[in-house]
Amino acid sequence: MRRRGRRRLWAIAAVAGVLLAALPAYTAANLVPPTRAGQTSRPIPPNDLKPAACADLALTTLVTGSRTITGTAGNDLVLGSADNDAIIESSGDNCIVGGGGSDEISIKGPDRTRPNVCIISATSRESGCATVIRFP
Repeated sequence: MRRRGRRRLWAIAAVAGVLLAALPAYTAANLVPPTRAGQTSRPIPPNDLKPAACADLALTTLVTGSRTITGTAGNDLVLGSADNDAIIESSGDNCIVGGGGSDEISIKGPDRTRPNVCIISATSRESGCATVIRFP
């Protein structure tokens, strides 16, 4: 009886040893797919895109385009193109970045006294910008 107990114990130990030896091979074949846990996605608001010269303005709308660009009634960040643009604004506190061409900036209406900032090329013309920054 004693011999049978030892054989059974050795058999159980051998099976346990084989299972333990096969365990790393089994778990190595299991792949966990990558997740996006902990990542968030949100739109980038115009206020986060504004240049340092427009730091005092609370911008709410991004306006882009080429040739003729018309702003909105809100506080706009207007980005011109590399072409010659005509940028027209009529209200709000605006930050206008002309782009690479020779642009024409017009601030119309009663909002000509607002703190509009125009960042434009040396060859651009402006009318109604409270602050003008020219770049070569």
